[in-house]
This record gives sequence, structure tokens and C-alpha cells, in this order.
Amino acid sequence: MNQKTWSGTFSARQRDDRGWVIVSAEPERVDVHLIGATMDADIEPGTFDRIEIEWTKDAVDVSLKRDAAAAGGAAVRLRARAAFVHQELPRLYADLPLEVFGPRSQAFWKRIFFIVKIPGGRRLLNYIARRARA
Repeated sequence: MNQKTWSGTFSARQRDDRGWVIVSAEPERVDVHLIGATMDADIEPGTFDRIEIEWTKDAVDVSLKRDAAAAGGAAVRLRARAAFVHQELPRLYADLPLEVFGPRSQAFWKRIFFIVKIPGGRRLLNYIARRARA
């Protein structure tokens, strides 16, 4: 069992007979696509302030909650076969610990690419590589 909660401004719309899309209006978007969704009550038009998704072994339970002041804070519950969450992560690569070449490695590869560009450079590199293997 896995559970995730998002806060923000969300709106829900029905895609087809059994599919729903929940879209965020925030700069860091979160879009939730529900497949095979059934609900316990009709969804009234408007926005929601919080989404809670709980993935279980058999299904996905989704709660759409409004602010306590609006509509008495009532929650709409959906049950779906599957839920796919698309979340934009603009700083994904900036936050990953990716390998960075040092100055010596950069100079080496710069020389290699320069040699490949000159006429006969590939042959020279092949000759050096074959000689090093033998």
C-alpha cells in the first residue's frame, strides 16, 4: 500500500465513460489520470484543494477534498483500476548527483574529438587502439 497527498488548486473532468483527469493549476503541475473510475457521488463543478491517492493491491482510492469553508469541506471519493500521476519536476536533473568530468578528462576528450574531425584522424585513432590492444 502506497499513499500520496498533493495540495493546491485542482479541477476534475471526465474523459470518457470510465476515465477521469484531475489537473492542477499550480506552476509545478500535477496531473492525475484515472482509468476505470467509479465514484460514490457526483462531482460538482469547481476546484479542489487537496488530492489523496492510495494505491492498494487491487485498486486505487482517490479523495478530492475542498476547503472546509467551501461546500462544508466535503470530499468526493473515486475508486479506479489504475491511476497515473504526471508531475513536472523542473529541477530534476539539477538535483541529481550526476557525474561531472574534471578538467583533465575534459581536455582529453576535447583532443580526441578534434583528432576525429581532421582528415585521417579516425584511422590514426584506430591504429593507436589496435597497437594498444596487441
